[in-house]
Amino acid sequence: MSGDLRRLSDIDATVRLGGTTLILPHRDVADGPVEIAVRPEAIQLSQASAATMPGRVRRAVFLGDHAEYTVETAIGDLFIVDRNADRLTEIGADVHLSFTASGVAVLPPPS
Repeated sequence: MSGDLRRLSDIDATVRLGGTTLILPHRDVADGPVEIAVRPEAIQLSQASAATMPGRVRRAVFLGDHAEYTVETAIGDLFIVDRNADRLTEIGADVHLSFTASGVAVLPPPS
């Protein structure tokens, strides 16, 4: 996915991803357009807040020890693996997504 990076310190930066702002290690990537690599387990269904991304569940499957979702967002469809699912969120449900600190990485834009 694509985002826009602005350094905050020698380590951290804000990254705009759609209408959501994340604080991530910048990994010496320059300010400006960047790519963001996100593991499916690093996206969580959350309560609404300024740091979440709204979406709508398009696909939901419970597979015994985890649930898998496809969620439609402003930046496209995101695939999510929820290993803590105690119940399945229904298809069509409006949800909010948050991103964990691990499993999300800033990459330089493609040349």
